[in-house]
Amino acid sequence: PPMIDAVEVEPGYEAALGAALGDDLIAPTDEASPIHWRALPPMTDAPALPAGATPLSQWVQAPPALARRLSQIGVVDSVDAARNLIHNLRPGQRLVTRDGALVRWDGYTVGTGATTSAARRLEQRNRLREVEDQATGANHRLSEADANFERARETVEARNQAVQTAREGLRNAENALGEARDILAQIKEKMAAHGSKLAAVGDQITGVEGD
Repeated sequence: PPMIDAVEVEPGYEAALGAALGDDLIAPTDEASPIHWRALPPMTDAPALPAGATPLSQWVQAPPALARRLSQIGVVDSVDAARNLIHNLRPGQRLVTRDGALVRWDGYTVGTGATTSAARRLEQRNRLREVEDQATGANHRLSEADANFERARETVEARNQAVQTAREGLRNAENALGEARDILAQIKEKMAAHGSKLAAVGDQITGVEGD
């Protein structure tokens, strides 16, 4: 696989990395390939970048094979800043801007807006990752919405069941009340009948005593 597939660059620095390395990013790290990147130890006497230039490596995560190159690439704010520092560049060093301009130690210069295929590929990959992250976030929110809906549905079902149970309890209570009223009415009728009998017996007793 090409080196570019193993490189991670922060959004906004794709053009800078593409200008700095160009088609070199297409070469693989497999040393069996005719064209490849070979991993070498860091340079112990690597020259420092000019003052005002920030190492591109701060915004790029790459395999060790790119360490030497990245350590000699500086990022500046503008083409004018790069041109002002060109005489301070040591052999092998280069300066880039975030919009893709390049000034190299040997005078080779690339103006702003000269987008490379590597930069486009890096930008497309970052955009794809951003879209994937958005899709993942959307799926997560959808899952949360489904879970919330399911909990709401269960709550509604539980409340409906509670209402149904309450209605059944009310009907049972009404039936029990009706039965109690019927029994009370029967008791009242029996008490009235007994009262009538007792009154009749009383009248008979009173009549006998009068005789």
